Amino acid sequence: MLLIGCTPNEFTAAKRSYEQAKSTQQLIPLTVSLKQLAHFKPELYLAELTTANSANIKFQLAKKYLEQKNYYQAFMSSHDSNLMIDSVESKHILKEAGRVLLPFAKAYANIKKSSKLLPSSLFNLLIDHQSIPADKWNLIELNHLFAQLNESRNILIISINEINSIDMSSLGSLSEQVVSWKSDISNQVQYYQQAQEYLSELARFKCASALNVSNLKLAEQTSSILLVFRSKKIKKAIKPFFNQAKIEYAACKQLIENISLVSTFSGYKIHSSWFPNWRKVESSILEPVEPISAYPLQVKQRGQQLQSYLIEPEISKPTALENIHDVNGFSSHYGSIVNLIDKLKVHR
Repeated sequence: MLLIGCTPNEFTAAKRSYEQAKSTQQLIPLTVSLKQLAHFKPELYLAELTTANSANIKFQLAKKYLEQKNYYQAFMSSHDSNLMIDSVESKHILKEAGRVLLPFAKAYANIKKSSKLLPSSLFNLLIDHQSIPADKWNLIELNHLFAQLNESRNILIISINEINSIDMSSLGSLSEQVVSWKSDISNQVQYYQQAQEYLSELARFKCASALNVSNLKLAEQTSSILLVFRSKKIKKAIKPFFNQAKIEYAACKQLIENISLVSTFSGYKIHSSWFPNWRKVESSILEPVEPISAYPLQVKQRGQQLQSYLIEPEISKPTALENIHDVNGFSSHYGSIVNLIDKLKVHR
């Protein structure tokens, strides 16, 4: 029943405006027409007017944030408005603010992609190599792991660049959480590099230990030969000992050459910076030069050259690993970012 003072024409006009605003999803005209209709028939339109008013308040707030270039708050407020009433006004802000914030969704997608490239028990895999003799390392699996670490590392760097493309001043209250998130990703990038360096250092430690044994053994064998043979026959007499040492060291030689190539982050087939010096020390032990009589006397000198490689490397489990790769861990640490990313996916 129409209220006193309300003409049928006024109600009809308000109803027509309401239906048009509804069909075109225009929030402001909808709110205006609902005020008129609620005045005429509150029992039918007051509840909807209350919702429209709330949506409009959120929209006006989003509009204000957008003018201030606070894209995070603008996006979240317009999302809340659109959730109450689907409107072109809120969608416009969602689109404009979402375009600025979209790199977050891309960064998170890259992080998930990065985590799928690596074995779930990466840390345990690294530690397992401590007990595996150098001649038992699987070079195919090792090369694959290094390639995975390289790719995962590069993907995370892309994620950091995506996040860096967003002006922190446009994030409002989210900025502090983003800084922490970016720090965790950077720590993970460093960990992947440390994992490669650890395997490289562990391989050198194991092979340096083998060279150290050969150095002492060959020096002793050469000393014995020098006591028995004349100078012309010495080289021939020691040859079997050095040949045997090379055979025993062959797996290490292959491992070192391989890991030197895969340790470079460039992706090109070039040796690591440490390789030339390693080759020099290796050659001084396995390739004796004239005069042979000097070889046993230089055993300590060669041993000293190995010392830098005879320190067993260590690696610790990174705390950041759980934060950026574990879904539950990420959600608990960065709930606001997860909430934003979920909404960005909806309004993409």
